[in-house]
Amino acid sequence: MSISKAPKLNEPVTLTLTISSALDAPDSKTAIELPEGTIKIGGNLSWEGDLSKNVPVQISAEIKFIQGGDWAIKGSAKHIIDEDNSWGDADYIYLGTNETFGKLGYCEPGPGEGVETIGPEGEKTEREKSEQIKEEHEACPEGYFWNEIS
Repeated sequence: MSISKAPKLNEPVTLTLTISSALDAPDSKTAIELPEGTIKIGGNLSWEGDLSKNVPVQISAEIKFIQGGDWAIKGSAKHIIDEDNSWGDADYIYLGTNETFGKLGYCEPGPGEGVETIGPEGEKTEREKSEQIKEEHEACPEGYFWNEIS
């Protein structure tokens, strides 16, 4: 999933979600979920149809944020095999927006969240928090921290 730029409030941007499958996937569904404070100006936020093996499908929509804050936009695709079985995937864009600037970033697990490194003598050690990790972010899951993209 991609966004054309980090938007300020009331500034239109384009979201694009590209999906593909390693197998034929009939009756698939895909959607972009907008957070509150966001409106669709045009385009499509969902698609339903048959995915052919290795043939990408793209949906795109123009949106704008009418409320400032920290947000997560989710794009997902799902193929239902039967009532007990399905497969799919999701992608997220994390961003913040206000009247003067927009910022893009991503969420990264903090220390103690299962991230390990190997020490100089082969021992497993907990990773220290990166200097790039700036703050907890409303859009990040608990235990994850915000990394701003420059």
